[in-house]
Amino acid sequence: MAVDIVGFRNTISGGGARPSNFELFFPVLPNIPSAITSTLALAPVRGQAASIPPARVSSIDVYYQGRPIKVVGERTFTPWTVRFYNDVDFLLRDFFEAWNNMQNTLAGNQVEFTDDILAVDGGYKVDGVIVRQLNKKLQDLRAYEFYGIYPEVVGEIELNWEASNRIETFDVQFAYDFWIPSISDTDQLVPGSYDVEGAGANSALSSAASGNAPSVSQGVTSILPVSSGI
Repeated sequence: MAVDIVGFRNTISGGGARPSNFELFFPVLPNIPSAITSTLALAPVRGQAASIPPARVSSIDVYYQGRPIKVVGERTFTPWTVRFYNDVDFLLRDFFEAWNNMQNTLAGNQVEFTDDILAVDGGYKVDGVIVRQLNKKLQDLRAYEFYGIYPEVVGEIELNWEASNRIETFDVQFAYDFWIPSISDTDQLVPGSYDVEGAGANSALSSAASGNAPSVSQGVTSILPVSSGI
C-alpha cells in the first residue's frame, strides 16, 4: 500500500527510538574479594555501547520422504556485549577483571566464591541487570532484564601510537541464563505485553510482576549505576 510523505511522517510522530538513548543498571554486586568494590559501587560508570538482546529459538528439521519441515526447537540465549570507556584509574577495568578472576583465578586455577552461585549469596551470578531504552525526554520506554549474568570475557584494550585523540574502550562479553522484558522496572511507557512464563505459571517472576519486587526507579539495596547516551 503506497503512503505519501505526510502519511509516512505521521507514522513516526514520536521521532523514532534512538540508539544513543539508553542506560544500564546493575542492582547488586558480586562478592569480589577486592578493596575497589565499595568504591566502584558508589561511582557512576559510563557504558559507551550495548544492545537489546535478540529473541531466538532453534529449529529442528523433521523429514518425510526426503522433504524437511521445520518445527520449533529450544530457546537459546546468545552472549551480551557491552563496551565501556577506560579511565586512567582503571577502576572499571579492574572491577570486571576481578569479577572474571573470582570464577577461576588467573594463576591458581581456583574459585573465589561460596557454593552458592548467586551474588546475593556470595557467588558470581547477578540477577536483575537491566538495559533501558529511553526517549528524548529521558523517559524509560522499555527495559530488558538479565538473570544469572556474569562476565565471560573481559576484552582487550588496543594500544596504538597512531590512536590519538580518543579514549580507550574495552568490551565485556556477558553470559547469562535468560532475559525477560523487565518486570521490576515499573516506570516503562511501553512494557512487554506477553506472558514470559506461560499461562498459569506461578513462580518468583510472576510474584514480582504482581508488585512484590522492588521498583528499580525507587532504588535497590546495592547499586552500580552504569549509564550512557544521554
